[in-house]
Amino acid sequence: MILHVAEFIYLLLLLTIYFSEGAFHKKTCDVEGKYKVCTLDQEEICHPFKKADGVKISNLESSAVIVKSYLPFTYGTQLITDKNCIFTIKTKDKDDGLFAVIQNINFRKNEDGCVDYVQFKKDKGFWSDKFCDEMDRKTNESEIPNHLYSEFDPRGNLETRIFISQQPIKQDEHLRITIVYTPYTKCSKLDRKNYREVTPEFCIWKDYICDNYQNCAIMDCDDEIQCVRSVENDGIGTQVTIGAVTTIFLIFIIFVTCLWICKKYQKLCWSPDCAGPGATRPSLTSETERVTSASAPTEPMLEIAVPAGIAAGKDLPPSYDSLFPEHSNTTST
Repeated sequence: MILHVAEFIYLLLLLTIYFSEGAFHKKTCDVEGKYKVCTLDQEEICHPFKKADGVKISNLESSAVIVKSYLPFTYGTQLITDKNCIFTIKTKDKDDGLFAVIQNINFRKNEDGCVDYVQFKKDKGFWSDKFCDEMDRKTNESEIPNHLYSEFDPRGNLETRIFISQQPIKQDEHLRITIVYTPYTKCSKLDRKNYREVTPEFCIWKDYICDNYQNCAIMDCDDEIQCVRSVENDGIGTQVTIGAVTTIFLIFIIFVTCLWICKKYQKLCWSPDCAGPGATRPSLTSETERVTSASAPTEPMLEIAVPAGIAAGKDLPPSYDSLFPEHSNTTST
């Protein structure tokens, strides 16, 4: 009788854990763009009773997987027991490899080591060292080398353990984790039109290059290092843009206002009609005289005007008619 009661209590406890962790919240992963996104509240990744089934990657194109916490574990989050998620991500073809890169993590540690942690295990291998502490590849001032906080398996089979302790979370702690799993294969097997090499030997799907996720996990292999980075929207870029647009708009308003004031009070003139009374204009009389003098016929060259004073005091030379009477008569006839 006591045994049956103990079994009932144990079953009740398991059901409480099952429902409290939201295992029924969602059973399958979502597809977001070129990634399949899974969270720790899904049975494929974190089953409350057994090792999760994990995800099988069927092809190399748009099939990478993101595993992350559904929401950050923050102050007030209550875990009845330790959260121990063990799952496997593997490729369909064993000739294809698999990268696993931690994009960001904030797991607790103390003087004894990691309180919460992530571990990887290759196919037929051993568990890696525990990853914990705080790291974010997108916000760190110095770039984290791609071969740190990562693992890879040439046979395309990686087992992952995500452990979160039931220890109470402090008020300033925000536990979170994001891991990207990307399939890769030898470039000699692929069409280079749709794939890009990350090493002289290995290639990944072209859409994973420069997408703000670190996909490659081998030393001297980086799919984001030569990308043109967009400025992180921390508010500075937006403030600069708004300030520039506002300044240009104000200058335009001031310019239009000045033109309106000048026009209203007649401070600016662009035509002779608004010139002041002191403005000089060519007179009609002088213009008429200029035209008349230009069109008047000139006097004959032989007629010389002699001043009256000179003619009265001296004898004049003989006239043309007196010198050449015959010529004058002939002309008259």
